[in-house]
Order: sequence, then structure tokens, then C-alpha cells
Amino acid sequence: MKIDRRAFLVLFFINFMFSPPAANAATETVRIYGGTGDGQVITAPYVSPWNVQYYNTVGRNPDYTSETVSVLSGSFYTPTKYLGIIRGFLVFDTSALPDDATIRDVKVGLHILETRDDYNDQFGYVSVLEGKQADTFSISSTDIALCGNVIEDPEKGSGDINITDIEVDSYQEIVLNEIGLGWVNKGGYSKFCIREGHDIENVETVKNYNDGTWDESAIVFASADAVSANTRPYLEITYDAVENEPENKYPLYTQTVSPYPSVAATSEWAEDVYADGLALCGKDIAACGCAITSLVMAGRHAGITEDVLENDVDPGNLNDYLKETKGYFSGGAVKWLAAQAYLGTFAGETITSRFSAPQYVYTMADIDAALTAGNKAVLGYNGSHFIWLTDKTADGYLLNDPVWYNTKTANDVVNEASVLVKDYNDTFVSARVFTIYDEPVALAEYGIEAQITGTAELLYRSVAGERVGHVDGAVVVDLDHASYGDAENISLTGDLGNGGKHLLVPDAGGTFTLEVIGTGFGEYQLEFYALGADGEVTTFDLSGRTIPGVTTTFTFDLTTGEVTEESISYEQFLDILDREMAGYSAQQRAFFMRWAEKIYTNMAEKTVSQTLQSIEVYQKLLLAKKVDSPVLSSVLELLEEGVKKG
Repeated sequence: MKIDRRAFLVLFFINFMFSPPAANAATETVRIYGGTGDGQVITAPYVSPWNVQYYNTVGRNPDYTSETVSVLSGSFYTPTKYLGIIRGFLVFDTSALPDDATIRDVKVGLHILETRDDYNDQFGYVSVLEGKQADTFSISSTDIALCGNVIEDPEKGSGDINITDIEVDSYQEIVLNEIGLGWVNKGGYSKFCIREGHDIENVETVKNYNDGTWDESAIVFASADAVSANTRPYLEITYDAVENEPENKYPLYTQTVSPYPSVAATSEWAEDVYADGLALCGKDIAACGCAITSLVMAGRHAGITEDVLENDVDPGNLNDYLKETKGYFSGGAVKWLAAQAYLGTFAGETITSRFSAPQYVYTMADIDAALTAGNKAVLGYNGSHFIWLTDKTADGYLLNDPVWYNTKTANDVVNEASVLVKDYNDTFVSARVFTIYDEPVALAEYGIEAQITGTAELLYRSVAGERVGHVDGAVVVDLDHASYGDAENISLTGDLGNGGKHLLVPDAGGTFTLEVIGTGFGEYQLEFYALGADGEVTTFDLSGRTIPGVTTTFTFDLTTGEVTEESISYEQFLDILDREMAGYSAQQRAFFMRWAEKIYTNMAEKTVSQTLQSIEVYQKLLLAKKVDSPVLSSVLELLEEGVKKG
């Protein structure tokens, strides 16, 4: 199975060494777990003589999806003689190592599940060789001849590990020698393979009796596809890295493992599960954390280095906070009010923050204005990825990119020599603009966010009549820092979700309405989130049917935690009727209005059976009068469902 390189890096740890490093250098140790491109290939066929199998150029049964990898030399006697050789392959993403790193020590860690040493001779050992497999993410049958620089008498990258000395159900560490150190690729993937001693030295395994079993000299270890992440192969690298002063005056943090701010730091969060681990962008911060990492950079630049829980401001802690406070929508989009609170602090029982809720802007002119204002943090969004826009100068838009971290401007030139550089063509589809206050400002009593998917738009109405959302085909925003627009999708691969709409009102009040406005026949899913000034979170998941032009209204009372759905009003029904029967005569319209009045009279009198009967008659009249209106039919069905529910 082909996976993204980010999935190769799961856990790093820092271990500052006390032996004297080079001047202006720090010694670090990182542990890089293997990728699912590891696996094995078997020689073919079993009945072939040893020398035929040994020099195979096409093996059989290449396997890079199983949870185990075998390395084996074996024989079987029936009295027909069978032989077998299995060679194992490993791959590690070492691209995050600094280019100027001096590698001092490397260990390959294999979690051993089984060993066999039936021959009990001097060839019962395993060694690490150079992996020459063609593909980084899979194993093919032709890789059988690519385990080592040559088949016979290959260069060994480690000492020989006697199979009898290997403990089962634990990690066996194999220290690489100077030759093996040279196989670590700081610019990409490092490939290794494992062979057994008989195989390495071209010594045929011999079995001259028939007991119905194989004799083997072998090890079996857990692969990167193992269910338990604690058993996967790893590469532990100790290296000296030169500490250079950053060229960019703006703090650079990445969601992936990188030198920014350090390999050791980024390794602590890159493979943390992002949101619920089910986002379309992937399962971890490395794949999905562009928004949170960009916000971290902006926050730290503003001098906010300690979060609301008094921890360090970094992507890992922000991700943990959002997960614990329901700060992600189901698709992985950030709830910005929760992120605003994360950058705040408690003043008594109230959260205060120097960051406002973000204002959404959709033109480059508005982005320019925000960058020149001097007190804004601007997160640019290209439709699938967030970056931090730090400034606009004569050189163009300056930025810090949490993935393509060598990008300096929004129009960097990308060519064959470019490494982790992206050209944004000086264009972003939108931006999230945070106002940065000199002093912390208390959050409003209640702020709300909502995300809706399906054939629907949203509209917020305050008790005073202010609106935020969709009104007659246009977006209306009556409140400061409120916003309404397309829901955010994050994807480094370009695979986006089903869209949807997002609503943010940072000062919503305790009582208000949300209107779900149907734009087609279908269904909607509404995720609602409210944040109190004290940090208390209220959420609702609402769903229902949508009908073009028909509004479903929900009334929220956050002081009691209640939400109620209002039935389609008589006035709204008449508006729908008038719109749907625009081509009919005034007499026909009046006829159906009188029948509508009867339905709503029965509803007001709470006579359930008569109301249902009136609705049924109305439906039959539409058919009899040949009024072809799917909208009216659907509205009547909704009314009928509401009456039956009580």
C-alpha cells in the first residue's frame, strides 16, 4: 500500500549527548519508524538448485502489506529436496535530517517475533545490507536481486548478529558500521535490507532426512504494518547539527518533522493524531496541521508563548487543546473561537485574549490592507492549505509555510533544484485576519460557530435583528469580526471534501435563531458550537430535509442549553404558495390559500386528526387541480411529519 512519506515518521526523541560536539553544534538523537514499503521477497522455485535460487533475478510472492517480515535460509527433504531464501527490506524517511548534519551513530531496531537456528553453524546470523529496491512504497519480485550492492559477498553495513543470541518479543538493535552510516540519505529515503548468513556467504543449507518440516536459519520481525505502533522497525540516528541563526525574523514552525524550530521539537507533534484521526487530509498533524501551525507562528510572533493552560504554544499542545474542548469540526476544520481561547489566559473565571476572532476576507486587496495595518495576523488560504502571511514588501508577499518551509515569498520560483518550495502565484482565495490587541480582551458572553453540509445555506439572527449569513442570494454580515462563507477543506494532495458553509459570530448573545435555508432537495447536517466567556462549550448536531427556498428555523437559548425547531409558519407557507403558483390564476391561488388557512387553524387548535386530514386533502387537491409543485408536496410532507411528532 502506498502511503505518504509523512506516515513514516511516528516518534522522535531528543537525547543530548555529553561527548564534545563540533563548535556551534548540538548533538541530537532521533528515532524514525519505518514505512509500509518494507517487506520481503522469496526466491523461486523451491525445487531449483541452490545456485539457481541464490542468483534469482525474479523472485516470488513479494509482500509489503503483511504485519511481519521474514529473513530466512531453509531446506526441506521429501526425498525431493526443496530450498528457500527470503530477503527482507526496510525503508525510512530521513529527509528531515539537516543537510549539514554529521551522522555519528545509527542503529536499526527490529522487534523480533520468532527465531530459528536449526543448522547451528557459523552461518546462523543476520546482517544489514544496502537496500536497492526500486520503489520506496512497495516491494516487487525483481527486488530479490537488489538486497545488497551485489548478491555474492555484499558489503555489510553492520556486524553479524548471531540468531541464537537474539531475544524474542523484544527489540534487537543492530549498530551500523561506517559503511552503513553512508547509506543514510539526508535528502530523502534510506533503504536497507536484511539477509541471513548462509545467503550472504553463498553456503547451501542442507537437510538429508524427511520429517515433514523445514529446517531454517531465520528471524521474523514486526513490519511497519503491524497493528501495534510499538513494534515497528526503527532507525535511531545520532548526529551533530550546526545551529544557525534563522534568516527569517519571523518564527518558523512546521507541522512536519523539520529543523524548524528543530527536529527534536517537530518530532514531538508531527505524528500526533489530528482531530479525531478521520479527517480527509489524513490522520496526523503532519498531514493536516497547517492551520494550527500557522496560528502558532502568528501567536508566538505576537509574544504569546504560553497558552491558556500555561503550556508552551506549539502545534502539539494546540491540537490537544482543540481535541479536549471540541475545537474541531467533523472534517477536521478548526473552530477558530476555540483557537482564539487557546492563545488567551484566564482573568479570574473569564478567558481574555490578545487575538480577536478572525475576520474572513476574500480579496487580495483586503489581504493587502490587513498586512499594512500593522496589528493583524493574516493566515492565507489557497483552498486546501494555510500559511502565515508575515508581511508585504517590495519583494512581494513574505510568508512562513508549515509544510513547504523553504518558501520565502508567495511567488517563489520552483524548478528542479527546488526543495520544499511552493509557488502561490501571489494569490490566495481567502484569509483569516486576526486583530492583535495590545492588552488582553475578554471573550464575549457567547460566541458561536456552525458548519453545514448539504443543500442548504445558513443565516444567524440576533434578538436585535442583526444578521450574519445568506440573505436573498448574497452574504450579509452586520456584526464585527463575524463571517460567513465556504467551509474550510485541508488537503496536501488536493483531495477535498464535499464543501459546505461556515458561520462565525464571536458575540452572538445568549438567545438567537439560526435559519437553514434550502437550496435544493436533499438533506443537511449542521454542527453547532458555542463558547462561553468562561470556556464552557455547548454543541449540537442537527439534521433534516431541505427543500428549495424553504427555511427551517432553530431558536437557541444558551443560558438554558436548549434549542427548538420551529414549524413552517403560515406566513412562510403563503410565501411558498405564492412563489410556486406564480403562473396560475388568482382564483386558483386564492382557493389553495383558503385550504392552507384551514390546515393552520387545525394546527393552532391542536386537533391532530383533523390537521392530518386537512393536509391529506390538500395533497389530493394539488393532484386534482394539476398543480405540479415538488416544493409544495415536500412542504406538506414536512408539516405532516411535524404534526405526527407532536
